[in-house]
Amino acid sequence: MRHNHRTALLAMQDTDPDLDPTLDEQGKAASVSALWPLAIKRYLLLRKDLHVLSYQELSDRLIHYEIHQNARNLSSKFNQGTFSASLFVASLLAMDEKSIDLRELFAIIEELGRQRATGVKPDISD
Repeated sequence: MRHNHRTALLAMQDTDPDLDPTLDEQGKAASVSALWPLAIKRYLLLRKDLHVLSYQELSDRLIHYEIHQNARNLSSKFNQGTFSASLFVASLLAMDEKSIDLRELFAIIEELGRQRATGVKPDISD
């Protein structure tokens, strides 16, 4: 059986019956994919903060990868959590990250699911 994020979320629900990240604040079915932009946003902001980089510094480093994004555009894209895979990977490389920790991304998804299930708005600030 192919393992994907939906399968992982279903397995997670088996271990924690109170956790259903597919429900919105009103208990209605919501798309799991709605959590991904928030998870990517949180992951990248954590990495950016870990390396103590400004958006301008990141912009300068991205030029090495032939990606031209000004600091304002980067801030906007990071805060929305929606951008191309190439910008995602190049941003991580520009931050001297050598790998993408999918376990950490999954943990972020779990936490966002818990927050959604309890009606807590995620605190993801820049």
